[in-house]
Amino acid sequence: FSHTVKGTISNDTNMTFSLTKSEITHGQLSTNPATILEPYANTDFELSSPIWNDRIEYSWGYTSTMNWCNNIPSQITGTYKYSIGLNKCTTGDIVCPGVGNQTVIFENCDDAVGDSE
Repeated sequence: FSHTVKGTISNDTNMTFSLTKSEITHGQLSTNPATILEPYANTDFELSSPIWNDRIEYSWGYTSTMNWCNNIPSQITGTYKYSIGLNKCTTGDIVCPGVGNQTVIFENCDDAVGDSE
């Protein structure tokens, strides 16, 4: 028996992003997110953990392939955590004074969607 999580990362911008962070703290990654995230595209990831461990933690980061923020590091990030029936998502935003911001949002993170096996 195991728990499985499926996540989707969406790029709602006209920029192309490169995967620059993919860290698994707990669980096993069975579907990797795309290494290149094209404009207005989605990519999926999937992790699982045995029911006796009951923890999943995965962090990802994408960096724009173009220098849009005047050489300020511009990695957008997100983390998904699952522990004993509870979901938690956190995100990181980029503030680029005089140019603009990039915000990462999450949806349906707290919902128990799907089945546990």
